[in-house]
Formats: sequence, structure tokens, C-alpha cells
Amino acid sequence: MKTAIPTSFPAPGVYPYGNMHVNLLSATPGAAIHYTTDGSAPTVDSPVYVQADGLLPIPAETFKDEVAVTKTVIRAIAVKDGMEPSDEARFVYRIEHQPQHAYRYQVLRQEAEGPRLYCVLDYDTDWMYLIVGENRALLLDAGYDDEGDLHSLVTQLTGGLPYDCVILHGHPDHVAQANRLHEAGVTIYMNPKDDALPATFGYTMCPYEPAVDGMRFDLGGSVLRLYEVPGHTPGCMVAVEEERGWLFSSDALGNNRCEVPDSGWLQLGNPESAMERYLSAIQSFRARTAGRLTKLLTGHAYNILDADRYLDSLERAVQNAVDYGEAGLAPSLRSAADSFGSSKIAVNGDYATDLYWAAVNIGLLFTEGLTAENNALLSWVQFEDAVCEPKFDPYVTEYALKPAGETVSLQPILSSTRARMTVNGEETPSKQAVTLPAAPFDITVTAPDGSTKRVYRFSV
Repeated sequence: MKTAIPTSFPAPGVYPYGNMHVNLLSATPGAAIHYTTDGSAPTVDSPVYVQADGLLPIPAETFKDEVAVTKTVIRAIAVKDGMEPSDEARFVYRIEHQPQHAYRYQVLRQEAEGPRLYCVLDYDTDWMYLIVGENRALLLDAGYDDEGDLHSLVTQLTGGLPYDCVILHGHPDHVAQANRLHEAGVTIYMNPKDDALPATFGYTMCPYEPAVDGMRFDLGGSVLRLYEVPGHTPGCMVAVEEERGWLFSSDALGNNRCEVPDSGWLQLGNPESAMERYLSAIQSFRARTAGRLTKLLTGHAYNILDADRYLDSLERAVQNAVDYGEAGLAPSLRSAADSFGSSKIAVNGDYATDLYWAAVNIGLLFTEGLTAENNALLSWVQFEDAVCEPKFDPYVTEYALKPAGETVSLQPILSSTRARMTVNGEETPSKQAVTLPAAPFDITVTAPDGSTKRVYRFSV
């Protein structure tokens, strides 16, 4: 009996972008897949494909002013002891990469009344979003090409309305046109916490205005509010269109393309990328926007997703890493050599079958000194009728509250679902709403190890 012939995912075909990665599989359990990419016929002496070492990258070229075509042929056989080798399979991938200086756009919303929405794509398929209101427009991010003419396209799409540009994080594939836009008179905004990032990639950032948490842009018929969601970078931000609940997240919440595959990159070395820190950022953002989000549009993915359903998946992936540490991780889909050294991911769902799969590549699992067993942190405390000073931070334990009335309503969230919590001595489940008199109170968290404790004190 023959071993089942190999198959591949994603399917062979023509694709308009680079960074594609291919998985090889056989329906015969335990079969080894031998493959070649140099045109030669595969044999039992050819390399063996091992998914845990990373999916197979498909090379791609890029030219400045014309389409770059790259063709890759993967030839493969499957072999298992006691069975005949499979027939040979051939998988042909053709990458037609757009010119570096070319911009395209898609119409996402163009109603007779109401704000228009366009997705602007550059050659690297970095997705920029342009929201056009009655009085102004707002461009989110500025792509990867520093020589093209993005401003002319945006001017055509806005019909000549003035517009601003918000850089949602400082990586080069999101800032490259900022200088040219600035020279054209466009005001650029960016979180100063990412100020040093462009220079680390050899890019000199133009003057910009500070983008801060809570900042609002009123375009006329559409208001967008910025939120900090650090992790991918220290100053990562997202924008929420308040009237419709559309969430524009750039890379702050990962991207879930299956062809790349595009897990969120948190392996780049900043302290905010530690899993308990990133979990706190996700949970605090969700608590602050609860019930108001509808659609999610990321910085590289092609699907417009239900926001809460995707965020549920992402939160479960990161929560599993926080709860179980190394035991809660899986091998990276891209090899360590192909993903800035990350060999582990936190993942929820199957990237090949689940539209709502979510994953993050990990460099820093925990802040130094923290483990899955001694985690006695609160991730976030949401106050509905009080101002908390300073802003809540899992590692800060003393706070002052300014309540609006005679009671305080709060929702405390544990960092580890394996930990326990008491509020003023009363056992309290994570995420349960609590109402207390406007008087000092304590929240005590006991770690999974049963002995490590942390006490958070709130004065009024």
C-alpha cells in the first residue's frame, strides 16, 4: 500500500505579496515528507519537512517601478516504514509583487451619507486606513515606501479635504511616508513612547505632534478615539470609530493572515511585550471599550473581523501563556531564523481552518522574577464611577480614588486564572463587578503556589 501523497497549505497559486509560508502534510499518520525546492526530484535522501522547525518560506523579490515575479516549485514525497513511498506531488507558487512605489486602494464604505472608509495598500501590503468625514479626513499609518506619492492618492480619495495622519506605532512599515506627508503640510501624530524606534531601523522621523491615550479626532460625522495598547511596541496605539465601534488596530493586536502566517510579533525586546504586561494591556482596553466594539481591521490582514470574537481568541491565547508559562506555548509557525529569534508562540485556534485564530510570537515570557506559579498580580481594575490615580499598573500597589458618589463600583481582573482574590476579605471571582462604600479598601491576590500574595490598597 502506498503512503498518501503530500498536500500543501495554503493552496498553490498566484499571490500578490511576499512572506508566504507553506505547510506540507500527508494523510498517512506518521509519514515523513521529503521535499526539494531546487527543481530536483525528491528522494528519501532529500530534506525532511518538520513543521515544528517552521513552515517553508516562499522567496519573493521586489522592484521599485515594475511587478516582480518569483516562481517556486516544491516537489515532495511521503514515506513511512512498511509502506510504499507516495507518488510525487508538485506545488507551484508564483509571487507577483507590486512595485515599491505603487499604491492601491479598496473601498470599504462609501455610502451616500456618512463617513467614507478606504483601505490604502502599499507594495508590502501594509494596510493604511483613510476615514473621510464631512469636514476632515484621518489617515492611519504611512506604509513602508519612503519614495512614493501617497499624498496624491489620499488627496484624490478625500476630494481635497484637509487631513491628518496618525502613526499607530513606530515600525518602518508604518512610518515611511511620514516625512513626505509632513512636507506636503499634513500634521503627523505619533506616541512619543515610540520616538526612538524609527531611528533603530535607519529612518529619520519628521517632526510630529504627540498622540496620547484618549485623544479624539472629530472629522464631522465620525469621531475617532485613540487608546494605548502597548506590547508590539512600547507606544502601540489603536483607533476606535466611536459611532460605529470599528476598531483600527495596526499591529497592536496581531494579524491573523493564514498565508503568511501572521502571528503578532512580541519578540522584539521591549519590556511591555512580557505576557503578563500584554495581557493587562488587552484586558484594560477591552474593559474600557466593553459593549462598544463591532468590527476589527488590522494592519496586514485581509479579513474584517467581528471585534469581540477575535479579541476573545487573542485574550485566550495570551491568558494560556500567563497561566501555564512554557507549558502553555507551541512552536512558532515561522522558524526562529525567520522571525527575529522567536521559537515559541501563544496560540488559540488552527491558522489553517479557523478564521478567528490568534497568536503572538514570544521573546519575553514574563517580567524578571515572575513565573506562572508565583503570579499574584491584578491585571486591571475597571472603575465605573471613580477616578484612579495613578493609572492602574499591575506592579503598583498604592492608589488614591476620587469617587463620584458615596459608593465605588469596580471590576477587578486577575492576571492568572489560577490565582485567587479577596476584596476587603471577601472571596471574589475575577471580572465580577463589586460595589463598595466610598471608603478605603484592599484587594489581596494569592498566587497559584498558594503562598505568594500581593495586596493592592485603595484610599479614598
